[in-house]
Amino acid sequence: GCGVEQCGPCSPASVVDFEAATSLVVPACAHIAHVALERGYPVYGTHAAALTLIACATEVPWQSKCPNPTRASGAAGTTLHHSRDSPTTWDGAPLADRQPAAGPGCHLLEHVHVTQCRNERTAPAVWIEDTHSVLLSHVCVSDNTVRATAQFDGANTGLRVLLSGESHLTIRNSEFARNTLEVGTGLQIYGAALFAHATSVRVLDSVFAENRLSNTYFLGASVGGAAHLETDGSSGGRVEVARSVFESNVVDGHGVALSAGALQLQGRHGSAEVYDCSFRGNTVHAGGNGQVSAGALRVVQYENLRMCNSSFVDNLVMGDEQVGLNVVPALAGALEVSGVTSADVELCQFDGNRVVGGYSSMEFLAPVYGGALVMSSLEQLSMGDLVFSNNSVVGGVLQYPITGLSDRVQGGALFVQDVADLEVMRTDFLHNSVLGPVAGQALDVRGGAVVITATRTHMEHCRFLGNTVTGNGAHLGVKALLEGAAIIAIVMERFTIAHSTFEHNAVLQPEIGSSSNMLGGACSLNGVYGSMDIVISVDHCTFHNNSLIAQHADAATAVLSGGALRCRASPGTEQLCVVKN
Repeated sequence: GCGVEQCGPCSPASVVDFEAATSLVVPACAHIAHVALERGYPVYGTHAAALTLIACATEVPWQSKCPNPTRASGAAGTTLHHSRDSPTTWDGAPLADRQPAAGPGCHLLEHVHVTQCRNERTAPAVWIEDTHSVLLSHVCVSDNTVRATAQFDGANTGLRVLLSGESHLTIRNSEFARNTLEVGTGLQIYGAALFAHATSVRVLDSVFAENRLSNTYFLGASVGGAAHLETDGSSGGRVEVARSVFESNVVDGHGVALSAGALQLQGRHGSAEVYDCSFRGNTVHAGGNGQVSAGALRVVQYENLRMCNSSFVDNLVMGDEQVGLNVVPALAGALEVSGVTSADVELCQFDGNRVVGGYSSMEFLAPVYGGALVMSSLEQLSMGDLVFSNNSVVGGVLQYPITGLSDRVQGGALFVQDVADLEVMRTDFLHNSVLGPVAGQALDVRGGAVVITATRTHMEHCRFLGNTVTGNGAHLGVKALLEGAAIIAIVMERFTIAHSTFEHNAVLQPEIGSSSNMLGGACSLNGVYGSMDIVISVDHCTFHNNSLIAQHADAATAVLSGGALRCRASPGTEQLCVVKN
């Protein structure tokens, strides 16, 4: 149906038997249905192991409009051919900066099974490029493997879709399972099972399970154990992920950054929407000094984010052995949101997510924070009808705990930083915890449930039950600070909490060393130092059975302040703390 004479009619052999071909190349519009593509292996000079689709305009002959697809580089992300006379080279710049495709095109793949493709280069199993619209329905991409040692950027294993200009990708009722990407010298690798770039991307009613992304290059970055979805906001970009399951996906290895154990959504402006989804048992596990974050989902650089009716259960971010003076953190056991203008998160559950610090043979441990969720650099954040339960942050271990230093360990459930306007309504924080590291000095363990640094915060009808901040035993004690079993807030302008309950929250120090400060058995609310005109208000709240508990040790001192609530205004300013009703 492409309208180009040179293509000619399809012969029966070309439809039925592809064993003789390494890769099927289809111009213009293609409808591929009820096809199994098995055990593909790319030879040098082909796009993909099993199937390559490149759209060409129909008004001119194939040869004068498109470069020869068989000359396309087999290295994903190096030379990407367009429907123009000359190819365009992508050297790491955003894909949206590429020239638009010359002509329209649309591809429909339904009931297609792609499995057991493998290679030692960079080609995915299926490569779709430079077309206007792509619909994948009932597609299964499973058990494909790339194990590469050559240096490259941006490749993935299963399905790669690169659409230019005004373009649309929809994936529905599909499965991406057990795809593996292992590289030795990859600078940037994204999405073991799926990499997609278009103006709008929709993933509906699909399953992503047991995919793995691994990079052993010490300067590399690995993002998206299952998928990386990227939209071009310059023309109203939009990503939608709905009614889908992300389970047991993994990002591991070395490198400067490892994140998004299941999925990353990245845009330049535009909007993102995630609803009716389940993220369970996904993991980011570092093997070296790199930052590790977002055990399940990472969302960056959108104007608007809406997340609704989704669950994040038993996701994990874990540091490993740190070499040298490492100051790179581990954060966001389930979800990280950063650089988004406005975000609304409602009717979601966060249960059993964890961030675990690493082991260091030196005398310093990096910060660890945000057991379930980290939200940073937002103008407006609204959260409502959420449940945070049994999430935790666990500090690392120093080889020499008596003299070693530790950075902050904080935010057992939620960590909010650099937010202008924050609203939290009708949300429960139940049995979340922060456990201090095995380190000797400058211990700072804070916020068993929540840590907030915001300009203006309003919380109402929230419940805090059984959240804890705990030191870590006999080795602790020099300049130790344990604070805020339920909430610790750094207030830039205004903080209000009303009609909320705090019960059975506790700050615990199993054994005091030489000096410990223990503050705010439930809440510690602090005006930022030196700022004027700050108001902290606690209104119609209930505090019941909250506590500070310090176990005595010989030659030890402890300062305990605020068994339930501690509010502190900066001296010499007009800061005001109001506790009423």
